[in-house]
Amino acid sequence: MRLLRSMRSLLCVLALTGSIPALADLAIPPVLAANIPKEIAVVRSFQAVDGLTGWVVQGPKGPPDIVYTTADGKYLIAGHILDQSRQDLSSVYAQAMAPKIDVAALWPKIEQTAYVVEGARRPKAIVYAFMDPNCIYCHLLWKAVQPYEKKGLQVRWIPVGLLKPDSGGKAAALLEAKDPAGVMRTLQTKYQEASESGGIAPIKGSATTDAKIRSNGELMKALGFYGTPSLAYRDAGTQEVVSSIGMAKASFVAKILDIPELPVSDPELKRYQ
Repeated sequence: MRLLRSMRSLLCVLALTGSIPALADLAIPPVLAANIPKEIAVVRSFQAVDGLTGWVVQGPKGPPDIVYTTADGKYLIAGHILDQSRQDLSSVYAQAMAPKIDVAALWPKIEQTAYVVEGARRPKAIVYAFMDPNCIYCHLLWKAVQPYEKKGLQVRWIPVGLLKPDSGGKAAALLEAKDPAGVMRTLQTKYQEASESGGIAPIKGSATTDAKIRSNGELMKALGFYGTPSLAYRDAGTQEVVSSIGMAKASFVAKILDIPELPVSDPELKRYQ
């Protein structure tokens, strides 16, 4: 996994998200002003780790995102920041900045989304995962959950089109496939990490499919899920709805299945143990 996403991918997300007035009293550094589209508003700033300044940015339709500038104001960083314990600080910041939303109240709508079913036919646990076909963290999550699917996990992948111009076409290819789970496997096994590109060709979806993908994205926004992957599932003990944003540690799957955590051999996944 890379520490940073490409700036191009971030700007594709922002171009699909939305716009609110920027706060007039924010001293926005030139490197930030020069590298975000004009329709994107800077909402607020906050102090991040090691002298970085975090900036919450918002576009017209989707959830907010966070970028960072260095202390000298010369560099803009777009991506996830991990600490030495492999905690995703970007997710911590984003959840702290996001409004609190009652995900449980929207659970029936989550169950009604258009999704791709993968894993156990008679599941012991079900996880709903909002995913972009080009998202590298979704790719890592897919790899992480594979052994748990053999232990009773079912994942319902909810495609959205955010990261790249062809994300929507790949989402349509998933939803219109005769064998959606098989196409999902192809997408992931042929994933190109160097270009952060899902391994299937996009298609022009039907009007019905496009409406489903838009609806998935609108629900993602309503849930306050600012990026992919975003997860929702019921706690194995309390049955309360639990949600998370970003690449999760694989231990959460073991917990909801009530089994010991499975060993990990993939070096890319060891940081998420």
